Amino acid sequence: MSEKNNKRVDDIQQFSRRQFLKNASLLMGGAAVSSIALTTACSSSSDTTTPNTKTTTIPNNTTNTTSTSATNITTATTLPPAEGFVYETPTEQPPKMEIPGCTTFTATDRKYIIEHMWIKMVAENIVAVGITEKMSELMSLIYTMDLPNVGKILQKGGMFGYSTAGKMNVEFVSPVSGEVLQQNLAIYTDLEMMINADPYVKGWLVTIQLTKPEEWDELLTPQEYTDLNAKVTG
Repeated sequence: MSEKNNKRVDDIQQFSRRQFLKNASLLMGGAAVSSIALTTACSSSSDTTTPNTKTTTIPNNTTNTTSTSATNITTATTLPPAEGFVYETPTEQPPKMEIPGCTTFTATDRKYIIEHMWIKMVAENIVAVGITEKMSELMSLIYTMDLPNVGKILQKGGMFGYSTAGKMNVEFVSPVSGEVLQQNLAIYTDLEMMINADPYVKGWLVTIQLTKPEEWDELLTPQEYTDLNAKVTG
């Protein structure tokens, strides 16, 4: 094989999953959504009317909570202190809004990144992190999940973890900078039931102590994430 062809093979092998998702238009909304997205997470219906998204659900472990509309994340005026905090899996589903033209939903009590990961503030400068319902649909049945160990220091935009699944293998992107405090070991008992079937509740992956709290303000609101992933027709 020529040197030129060898270089081409190396370039293909080094092509990251994140770049694949971007180039395949799975990280974008509107007309750019690829046929893969249309068959796995979006319907063929032309009805893209945004459903009623008014919510009053109080987020887990918070008090004095107010909710306005789906364009703003449900915020809490009081959060548990970080010291000694242990995140426990919620017992109720969060409020959700449908992604127009799709079969998947966005939980409205947390924030997002374009790479289909959610971030929920659960204590002072502590967040729980997981994959979105749309990512779960795009991946299909998840076979393995490799998560960062407790104590690992993450940098925003760096590698967060890796998963193999029925339709694609994905290298996850860390949505924030911080230290991993907990890993949800329960997901390994049944990845399908814990993540594929319930990505917003039982399927949380880790909790992270933020080292750069200002990054919270840079995350996508539920409405922004929904708009980016809505299927536009006509």
